[in-house]
Amino acid sequence: PTQLSKGVGSRFLSPDWVPDGDYIVVSRAAPRRGLEKLWLYHVDGGTGLEMVGGPGGMRLMGPAIDSEGRYVWHSQRNGTWSYNAILPQYQLWVYDRQTGTRTPMTDRYGSAFRPTLSPDGVWLAYGSRHDADTGIRLRRLDSGEEHWLAHPVQRDDQESTANMDVLPGYSFTPESDALVISYGGGIWRVPVDGSDPSEIPFTVNARVAVGPEVSFEYPIEDTPTFIVKQIRNARPSPDGSRIVFTALDRLYTATLPDGVPERLTDEEIGEFEPIWSPDGSSVAYVTWDDDAGDGHIKRVSADGGSPSTVTTAPAYYQQLAWSPDGDRIVAIRSSRRNVQEAIDPFIGLGLDAEFVWVPSGGGDLTVIGPTGGRQQPHFTSDPDRIYSYGRSRADPVVGSPADGPTTLALVSTRWDNTDVKQHLRVTARIDVSAGSVADGYQLSETSDLVMPQEFDEDGEARELIPERSAGLVLMAPQGD
Repeated sequence: PTQLSKGVGSRFLSPDWVPDGDYIVVSRAAPRRGLEKLWLYHVDGGTGLEMVGGPGGMRLMGPAIDSEGRYVWHSQRNGTWSYNAILPQYQLWVYDRQTGTRTPMTDRYGSAFRPTLSPDGVWLAYGSRHDADTGIRLRRLDSGEEHWLAHPVQRDDQESTANMDVLPGYSFTPESDALVISYGGGIWRVPVDGSDPSEIPFTVNARVAVGPEVSFEYPIEDTPTFIVKQIRNARPSPDGSRIVFTALDRLYTATLPDGVPERLTDEEIGEFEPIWSPDGSSVAYVTWDDDAGDGHIKRVSADGGSPSTVTTAPAYYQQLAWSPDGDRIVAIRSSRRNVQEAIDPFIGLGLDAEFVWVPSGGGDLTVIGPTGGRQQPHFTSDPDRIYSYGRSRADPVVGSPADGPTTLALVSTRWDNTDVKQHLRVTARIDVSAGSVADGYQLSETSDLVMPQEFDEDGEARELIPERSAGLVLMAPQGD
């Protein structure tokens, strides 16, 4: 073998030949230069040339060059790894050697990594994850259409440091009609036409130490009935005699204090965030149907039965509030794609969230206005004002050129989202005794105040007390 690289302390991953056979591109982490970048080495050796660089914390791995030698595909992420990692961790990018530009080419929730290209330039294969299993995606480059070629394969290394790349290497056959890849303890030829993979036989002499089998029995209750360990969105009725809640994504009611829970509907879709009508005769709630990919606001008798759909258009509805006169239901609405295209479970209110209202008996929806960082709409006994909590900017003082300050506060508005009134802001000092203090300040030796390290010229100390706002503040139903 011939040594191509020079230097001490570098880390190299996933080399690939440039089509002319004179160069090799490889992921290299050079000492004191951050994480892996793409380097080019001549087959005769040398110091190498950084072909694709970037900030020290950006990681470029698994280069694959097209048959013309112009485009370099690679996976990219920020940092080496993250604790309690949430997908996605990697995505595919392309570097154009002719123009020097880089372009993102994937946006998959399961990540995208370890690309390889077919010799005829038709196919791109890369690793990704679906649910808990890793697989290989196959994309036709001229149309962008893609599908799973092999799933599942060997588990990827996304949650760890991937110090040998995220997935073992694999390659197309010279005819570009199949992928040769190892998984499941064997080497396989996987045809691109979707026909069954065939195992490539091989033998190896090895001595492998095998420890004792570790096996435990965990009893799983499979009786017709069982105790639910978690309920959500519990709401007492206006007279306090009953409670409605969600369990196992279905609505239940029970008489307080020890009544037997009963289903409110017989529908097989997700039922969430129930609220009572002011007179306690009905329950409104939001739904989400994974199969249809949509949600609605529905209403059902408090005694159960067939629900009616209040909304006419599907969306992602949340956080209902029934006006005290019983005429309208307020909700937060955002588009369905917030759920359908979510890359993680932390959707929040949605990117286009807005307050809306709909007649409690059903009908067309009316937009109140953007949530603007506010949430939890609710009422007192006054049907003319809608209360909410969150980021708020008070209306400016008449005659003043400046806008009101932005803060977290309990606010109320009219039904057209105007006349914003801030009612209450709740804050607390942050305990800095066990943590750090901002640069330029220090904890006072005689009090719990954070003081500047340097005083003003007149000797006055500019007191800085770090504060945090309350997570949620609500009005009592009667407004008292």
